Amino acid sequence: MKLITSRGNILSVLKADLTHTEYLSDFGKKSFIDAYLSALPYHELETYTQNAFSKEFIYSEILNSSAEYFICQDLKQSNPYGYLKLIHSELPACIPYPKSIELQRLYVDNQYKGLGISTKLHMHSINYAKKMKMNGIYLRVWEKNTLALSIYAKWGYKVLGEEKYQVGNGYGIVRIMYKSL
Repeated sequence: MKLITSRGNILSVLKADLTHTEYLSDFGKKSFIDAYLSALPYHELETYTQNAFSKEFIYSEILNSSAEYFICQDLKQSNPYGYLKLIHSELPACIPYPKSIELQRLYVDNQYKGLGISTKLHMHSINYAKKMKMNGIYLRVWEKNTLALSIYAKWGYKVLGEEKYQVGNGYGIVRIMYKSL
């Protein structure tokens, strides 16, 4: 499925491979820091992202298929506009079905927000989960990220629980949201 933006760009979602490691690392670090900067000190975010978004870590995830990364990219210029990460992770106790997959990351470059890219990436995650015969998708959203909470609610996710989330020395609360497929 292709998306043609109001700017005339033709976008498609492609499975990331090892050649995308640098982009996933660099853009992931920036996006994560931007999302949590109002909640935690920069130095703690930077320390956290050095490991969680290291090129070596992402490379090993792609190589060992422990996670699936997908990039929304301009087909003409090969410019990435954002990405999503799906992972088979340990289910929180509040998730009702064992055949569920975690939508761990969905990031869109700030200059391309409002073009439908997050919706396109989300639809891709649903189609992928259905293809893998999953019962649902779950995700964690920082409790103070009201915009993300409202977007996921609009997409049909329900809050089923919450848990502490550690970044550096700081803790926050994340809401665990679930969407049945």
